[in-house]
Amino acid sequence: MTLSRELENQALPIIDAEPGGPLSTVERIRRIVETVLGVVVPDVGSNIIGLGANSMELVRIINLIEDEMGLRLKFEDVSFEPSIAELAKSVEATRECEAHEPAQYAASQAVTETAHLDLPAVTGIRHDAGWPVVMLAEGLSPVEIVGASVRAFGHEPLALAGIAQLLDALKLPERGASAHAGYASAGALYPVQTYLYAKAGRVDGLPCGLYYYHPLRRELWLLSPDLVFDESLYEPLFNAPFYRDAAFAIYLVSRPAAIKPSYGDRARDYCLLEAGAMAQLLRMRAPSCGIGLCAIGDFAFEPVRNWFELDDDQACLHSLVGGSIS
Repeated sequence: MTLSRELENQALPIIDAEPGGPLSTVERIRRIVETVLGVVVPDVGSNIIGLGANSMELVRIINLIEDEMGLRLKFEDVSFEPSIAELAKSVEATRECEAHEPAQYAASQAVTETAHLDLPAVTGIRHDAGWPVVMLAEGLSPVEIVGASVRAFGHEPLALAGIAQLLDALKLPERGASAHAGYASAGALYPVQTYLYAKAGRVDGLPCGLYYYHPLRRELWLLSPDLVFDESLYEPLFNAPFYRDAAFAIYLVSRPAAIKPSYGDRARDYCLLEAGAMAQLLRMRAPSCGIGLCAIGDFAFEPVRNWFELDDDQACLHSLVGGSIS
């Protein structure tokens, strides 16, 4: 997954090479870091976070490096303790990888560039242009279909009614009812469970703790009261700040025993598909509840799994954090 470019700010001065020749990768990155942070960095091995960089500044540094070097770095290329030296290694590794890409991919890139279309760089989209084309009428934009991810939450408490309305998107119909669930499930087995963690004082009428959402009874079962999930469970540079301001978190957890007898080795794949459908339903419902949601896949589940009272083979597939819209 490439780093988000949503946090780019105003452009910085272009960095020119010194008269004596082109700058090395390390020196070019050093100048970018020093310009963004406004400090001198004598040691290229120093942790940028230790120099005072926050998540927004780190993203800006990465984006400027990408623009300066003409490449795209991946999220996993940036360690939790990034330094100028480590960033330079990532740049060189990316260059090496791109140098060995198939010639066909490079040719397709050239075809795309001649199309004169201002399209976002999305690496999962095919770019081998030249096929017969059927133009489609413009439909609703993604923003009109569903609210965008919310990464800044207000601090006023949410109403329990809003949480109830949100979770109602995941309700299941009683057996024999004419209504259907809002999402598909392989064999109608619904092996993905929903858990909600509420922070203290952030949801009116809902005490702090970890809850199981029962989709048939439409109830929250309190499993562990007065529990504290701190931000150390989340990736520190990008995700922890979102969780820090959130009022609650939702965890989608598989239960293999419910589906594996029917689908064998395909059970986990179907659970992942179901979790994705559930997360999308929540995102679509959230704005009408006055709630903002942000999906976060990177969550340290093992340190807290005992509080969920799960079977040994159950796993957290996905998580979202939410709060009032600021």
